[in-house]
Amino acid sequence: MKRLAGILAGALMLLPATGHADPVRLETREAFLGRLANRVMADEAGSWVLIRPNGTLNGQNGRVTYTGRWHWSGTVLCRKLNRGPGIDPKQAAESCSRWSVDGNTVIYKRQSGEGPRSRTFTLRK
Repeated sequence: MKRLAGILAGALMLLPATGHADPVRLETREAFLGRLANRVMADEAGSWVLIRPNGTLNGQNGRVTYTGRWHWSGTVLCRKLNRGPGIDPKQAAESCSRWSVDGNTVIYKRQSGEGPRSRTFTLRK
């Protein structure tokens, strides 16, 4: 029994500090909407985004407030921002990203999940 307790204690120490083994990839529109729709996702710098089930989104990145539209394509979310004050045309172009969730942490990786950069948000509501 003591040996089993030692093995279990060792296995628990291998889990990440969040208590979650791995982030869960959101690979369907339904999974994405079930976890993230109508919930504010924000980063430590104060940027945030809100994605709605009706295909619209809005948010703020630095001092720039934006709106846009999104659709699901295969296993990724694709969005296109509306052009407006402060929106760089490159940012307004359609961009697709892969989304994962680990507890209240949301991770998205650009270029359909193949890009070198990812971004992390925390669910706020």
